[in-house]
Amino acid sequence: MMNELIKECIKDNSLIICPDSFKNSILDYMRENKLLTNGSFMTLEEFKKNKLFDYDVKTIKYVMERESLSLENAQELIDNLYYVENKDYHNDKLNHLVEVKEDLKKKGLLITNELFEKYLSNKEVTVCGYGKLDRFSKKITGTEGLSFVRNEKPYAIHTFDDKEEETEWLYNQIADLLRSGVDINNIYVLNASEEYESYFKRYNGYYGFTIDGSVKESVIGLEAIKGFKERINNSKEELYDYLVKLEDEDLKIQLINLLNKYCEYDLKDVEEFILHDLKELSVRSELREDVVSLAAIYQPFSDNDYVFMVGFNENVPVTARDTDYFSDKEKSLLGVSTSEQMNVLNKENILSYLSGINNLYLSYSKNDPFNEYNPSGLLEMMDHVEIKEEERFEYCDSLNRQKYAIRLDTLNKYDEQDQELMSDLFSTYGTNEYLSYDNSFKGLTDKQINDLKEVYLSYSSMNGFYECQFKYYLDRVVKVMRDEGNFNTKLGNICHEVLKDSLKEGFDFEESWQRNCEKFGQDLKASEEFFLNRTKGELETDIAIIRQQQENSLFTAAEGERKIEVDVAPGIHFIGYIDKIMVLQKEDKLIVCIVDYKTGSSAKIDRKLMKEGLSLQLPSYMYLLSNDPEYKDLKLKFAGFYLQHIIASAPEYDPKTTAIEEKIKSMRLEGFTSADLDRIAVLDNSLEAGASSSTVKNLSITVQGSLGKTNKNILLDEEFDELIKLTENKIIEAGNSILSGDFRINPKIRGTDNISCTYCQYGNICYRRVKDNVYLKLENESEEKADE
Repeated sequence: MMNELIKECIKDNSLIICPDSFKNSILDYMRENKLLTNGSFMTLEEFKKNKLFDYDVKTIKYVMERESLSLENAQELIDNLYYVENKDYHNDKLNHLVEVKEDLKKKGLLITNELFEKYLSNKEVTVCGYGKLDRFSKKITGTEGLSFVRNEKPYAIHTFDDKEEETEWLYNQIADLLRSGVDINNIYVLNASEEYESYFKRYNGYYGFTIDGSVKESVIGLEAIKGFKERINNSKEELYDYLVKLEDEDLKIQLINLLNKYCEYDLKDVEEFILHDLKELSVRSELREDVVSLAAIYQPFSDNDYVFMVGFNENVPVTARDTDYFSDKEKSLLGVSTSEQMNVLNKENILSYLSGINNLYLSYSKNDPFNEYNPSGLLEMMDHVEIKEEERFEYCDSLNRQKYAIRLDTLNKYDEQDQELMSDLFSTYGTNEYLSYDNSFKGLTDKQINDLKEVYLSYSSMNGFYECQFKYYLDRVVKVMRDEGNFNTKLGNICHEVLKDSLKEGFDFEESWQRNCEKFGQDLKASEEFFLNRTKGELETDIAIIRQQQENSLFTAAEGERKIEVDVAPGIHFIGYIDKIMVLQKEDKLIVCIVDYKTGSSAKIDRKLMKEGLSLQLPSYMYLLSNDPEYKDLKLKFAGFYLQHIIASAPEYDPKTTAIEEKIKSMRLEGFTSADLDRIAVLDNSLEAGASSSTVKNLSITVQGSLGKTNKNILLDEEFDELIKLTENKIIEAGNSILSGDFRINPKIRGTDNISCTYCQYGNICYRRVKDNVYLKLENESEEKADE
């Protein structure tokens, strides 16, 4: 049936407008039948852009600025300019689009193919592979197109209670076909949404064949992309140097091509565009033969193909609604198909398409773990019969054992059983080793260890490793938890960027706040908007206090958000962002102070834990700065390194002080200070003999001008050096353990305090035992086991 449609497309001197999958079928047909033609191909999208216009980064940037829109919204507006013409629609929204389109034309921001009409003048245009065309497509192509022919025939729809049952039936049916001699390369699964992916991965392990349609895979989660994103604000030369070292040639080429799109821009000016492109970027996985392939709607099939259309529920076809960018009233004014017309068209197209598939199997499940489904509305237009399949056991021993264990659970807990079935299963599998298992972590295979070629550590990832190596494995290698960019992350980004801006000349708080809210504060809930607005005033107060602290110091320069990466050892890299670096050149020495901002007041410094690889955040920043190419040869002398709590929780009420006095007190720097009095004077030049510092917590000078006995965390230069060396050793120790695949379960216990597990998200995965605990014996602390 599909061959008849393909024959109609093959003409001399023609332009065939079709999807890529349809083009491949046409070319295959021509090869098989030894046909030659001078025709050419385009997709409908490519034809539209050649016929009407295309656009680029300049267009999007201009519309973003002109209309005050985000990148995505600007693209959406431009994409809808295809439908408007230069006329009065008597509609404000449509007329505004006309105005924008004409403005873009005048400024030369719409890319037009002036030779395209001449190219078309001697071509016969044929549109196929899309079914019946909507009104807009017919208008721009000037043709009705070749539609699928609908054949009246009966259908069987296989119904299941859940996707588990549907997937098992699918694999059993494919196994039947393979047993009967059908070539696996002639078997396809159609319409498999992302919800089926986890089922297919699991069932591929049960059966002796694979369902594999992963022609393209998103790159966004790859370690190489993480490294790329971290370097976007570096120079282009540094970024290209990083790309040259990538082993994946396909990914390397795609990233270089991506950057070349923005060759005339500073990368920081198009960072939003690059990050947007990365989300769309994918790499082709190796095309494998002898697998069952996934297919998309309207992909052509031969009469020898066997096609399983799963998920034949209410989402087939996807329903167009009167909630698009254009309302149905506006679509009528534009002369394009309304949502009702599109729904009728989609139903006709899918029914006609399905009727042309010779060996078609339809199925749907009523439930998955998160949703309930109704069957597709198309069934009302089809001559069909519903079939409820029986459970089968003949193909997969491991799956049978799993199903048997579930029934044993039901029998054990609820005394419910299918007597005959359980008798058959028991005679085959006996006790099935029920309730006999070992769920401890077995480590990695040699292949998995060999794949760990490089490790990129930061303070937070290293701290997680030393809390528990298995926790690091789940967080950073398996990546069990996805970073969805929650509100706290967005708020932290906004505050840190505004604080960075505050170090620049001509800082305008209002301008910086608004700009960074637009960049990082998208899609907030009403409650989050409220908290963000409340934070604004507090941050402005915090910055005023920080500036006063800086005025009380002798530092002459300050830098914010400095990113530093150090190659520590072969295959081991350490990366960090320092929130603030303050410096003073004094003779041949550079006096330095490091500050890390913390929202709230939870972050603590514990020197006793540092030898265990924990609480090394501030020493990590000293290590990074000491190895930064711009600083390492400048004879650094540390005045101190500190945490500073911003947006902190309200202090306890004290009738003796004002709220602002408590605020100033809460924002004193907390950390380690040099024992050198000259450097302390640089840090807080307002500190007088017999007084305490208003800038640094727990720092005072006696009447005699020496350091007070109660001063905490005072360090000699030798101790600064020791902490830097300790940090390097701990980075190398962690890196080597990671590269060797050492991810044992080893949570740290301090006295009765479980440092690692109290807030761990993986308690239901690791199944730790008391023997796994590591009890820390710290200086001046007794060794005390936790009560398990």
